[in-house]
Amino acid sequence: MFGTLGLLAAFIALITLRIKGVKFYYALFAASIIIGVSSGEGWIFLLEVLHETAISRSALNLVPSVVLISVLGLVLKETG
Repeated sequence: MFGTLGLLAAFIALITLRIKGVKFYYALFAASIIIGVSSGEGWIFLLEVLHETAISRSALNLVPSVVLISVLGLVLKETG
């Protein structure tokens, strides 16, 4: 039940922050924190998940891909 309320609160926070003009990645980060806290797990577990994500090979492969897509999108926008 608490997890469901956390998910609902995260969606509301995400939409509210976007309406107020907060950048999407900040709003998404805030929503993910809300979901993590409402999951019912302890802070140690959340820190372990963050650590595992930070050193995960797939996550490390994803970061350059996202950066490349952003750069190519900006180039396309500027050049038409």
